[in-house]
Amino acid sequence: MAILIEEKALYGRTNQIRKILLSINSRIAAESKPQQNNSVIIYAKDSIGNDPKALFKTSNQNIKAKYFEIWMRNSAKTWILQKLYFQLKMKKDINDYAEILAFHIDLDILEESYKKYPHIHIKHPEFECISNAHISLNLNDYLEITSSIEKFDKNFSKILSMIEKEFISKFRPN
Repeated sequence: MAILIEEKALYGRTNQIRKILLSINSRIAAESKPQQNNSVIIYAKDSIGNDPKALFKTSNQNIKAKYFEIWMRNSAKTWILQKLYFQLKMKKDINDYAEILAFHIDLDILEESYKKYPHIHIKHPEFECISNAHISLNLNDYLEITSSIEKFDKNFSKILSMIEKEFISKFRPN
């Protein structure tokens, strides 16, 4: 159930992330940043900054996104995916954005699989219960999609394409 990659693949992961995010932003860049706790954060960006939490542009001028992965060293030559996080934020004001959708996995949690495996959160400004709801995307095939990074990336690309087609490109503020 864990997603493992060889160290060589970890160094090439930034290229994979760029390919996966092409439907969201055709000019996206990705970088990796070693952390102090024997982990690496890989994140997407569209500027020269080095902030893994910075937002990047999408195909819709009213929506920005954030993407990162956290990989922990598993052995001398392998790394294990701990977290993957993709977030969309809608423009409220000139430099103010509010979260509207989050897609993530938290493979390091021990709770129910629908919280651990790929799921989305829809944010609502008034109803916290909606924002905290976990809507799983792969209840029946999570073992299949987490069996390799290649299968996971293929599935994740489809999810992002769906989010772009059904949400980002159709969203128009009032």
